Formats: sequence, C-alpha cells, structure tokens
Amino acid sequence: MKLVSIILPVYNSEKFLNKCIESIICQTYINWELIIINDGSIDNSKIIINEYEKKDNRIKAFHLENRGVSASRNFGISVSSGEFITFIDSDDYVEPEYLNSLVESICENDCDLSVCDAIEEYKGKRRIIKSLDTIKNSIYYVDSQKVLNDLLYHKIKNGYCCAKLFKKIKIKNLFQNYRYCEDVLFLVNYLADNEVNISYVHKPLYIYNKNDGSVTMKKEADKITDMLNVGERIIEKSIDDKKIKTNAAHALLIDYSFYIFLYSMEIEELSGLYNICKSNIIKYRKSVFLDKESSIKTKIACFLSLFPDKLMYFVYNHQPKKSL
Repeated sequence: MKLVSIILPVYNSEKFLNKCIESIICQTYINWELIIINDGSIDNSKIIINEYEKKDNRIKAFHLENRGVSASRNFGISVSSGEFITFIDSDDYVEPEYLNSLVESICENDCDLSVCDAIEEYKGKRRIIKSLDTIKNSIYYVDSQKVLNDLLYHKIKNGYCCAKLFKKIKIKNLFQNYRYCEDVLFLVNYLADNEVNISYVHKPLYIYNKNDGSVTMKKEADKITDMLNVGERIIEKSIDDKKIKTNAAHALLIDYSFYIFLYSMEIEELSGLYNICKSNIIKYRKSVFLDKESSIKTKIACFLSLFPDKLMYFVYNHQPKKSL
C-alpha cells in the first residue's frame, strides 16, 4: 500500500479545522501521513493541531512563522515521505473515499496524476465542479498537453491543486511566492515539465468551503497584481516550452487583465493597475482574436478593447464578475 503525504497549511482556521482533520482521519485508505503546517496562526489553531498530533501518530505538526500558503506547501513537500502528495486547504474537507479513489485510479492506470471532481459549498447550497469537464469517460488517460492548454483557455474550471494526487518524484518546480493564482502556475509547471498521463475519477470527493472570509478584490487589492505576474510567467515559459500554446498563455493573461481592468474602474485600490491591464489586452488581442481555441468571452474582451473604456465598462457593468 503506497504512502500518501497529505499537506495541510493552516492559518487562523479554528472554525473549520476539526471538520477538515476528522475527514482525513476517517479515510478508508489508511496508509497516509498528515503534515500540518501552522503558518503563524494567532487563533486556537495551534491548540487544535497539537491535540490531534497526540491522538494519531500519522499526524505531524510544524509550527512556523507566517510566510504564506506557498511557503507552507513547499515546506510540507520537503519533509514528506510519501510516494504521492495531495494538498488540502484547512477550511475544506474530503469524502471518506477521497484517498482510496485517487490512489486506486493513479496506480491501476499507471498514471502520474489523478483528479476527482469537487463540490463548492456555500451557505447550505452545493454546486458540483467538474475538474476535467472536457473529458467524458469515467476513467480516462489524458494527454497532459491537452489538459494544460484547456486549463489556460479556462475550459477546465478547477485550476486548483486540491482534488488531485501528484507523484512526488514528478514535482520539479515548487510553488512560487505568489499570493494569488499560485496553484495555476504550479499545475502548469507540473504538466509542462513532465510526460504526464492523467486519470480522472468522476466523483465529487473534495468539498470546497466557500466562506465569508474568502478573498475580495478591495480587501486584497495589493495581492491582485500576482494574477498578472503569474500570467506573464506562463507566457515566458511558453516561449521555450512547446507544450504550452503561446496563444493559450496570451488568452490567460487577457482574461486576468480584463477581470482586473473592470474592477479597476470602480475600486480605487486597483486604479494603479488600469493602464497595465489595458496594455496587456492591446498587446495580445490580435493573436487571441485569431486563435480558434480562444473562448468567445475572451474574444469579446479583445473586441471591446477597440472601443472607449467607458463603453467596455458599460457593456459589462451589470454582468456578474465570477472568480477565475
């Protein structure tokens, strides 16, 4: 039975932490280690973590200074012993079959990454998130290049590192020190740096808890620039890595830029990004507009950029701006 390392960064998560850890302890797959990185929490998270560490010798706790989720995950990878790694966020939880289904899928199909569907939970309501909704088979071997570019084109909705099982030996690039969209860059690196076969489990086994403490554009304005930085990094990587379609990388940056651009016209804290976003859209709109794979939504953004900014804003003013 293969050992799975579960990496769980924690920051001020006392409200959700018991449910999260209990869901891991209740896994039907028993050969796991839980690496909990307390990222400088100032609530009761440390006390809760220490109590669980005493109860189960598979749980290993590390209490560090606050450095962010990327640094916490990297530390977790560095001290892990498992052949496989999965990431869980401390305000989320998993179904009892989560590990067993992912391990069974990745091993039986001789793959390098297994993925399951997820559920977004918010105020008592649930919504299923299809992790690879462009793939229809119940278990399917997927070429990593297709998944990689579908991710950049936003054809794949789940661009997070959760709800996935990775081979540790295949992780060649760790998380970069970004505070936004760091998961997307990690996934791009994992898929681009390896010959990766992917197995897909069509079961919603990971539950995202969307809570009122989630990031808001105004509150986290200083972090939003990381969206643009991640987009630029992926474009740079696409120049040398033929797995990444350059047009797909351009489309991603335009999506990020347009998203921020609309907010920059109404949120003062984002006004400094106005010209940067507009410049990105103008720079890459031609290649995206002529690209057959780019979404209609992205092409509309490119088309509207030909007109005055106020018209662009007016068209989208009453549209719900969903998180990317």
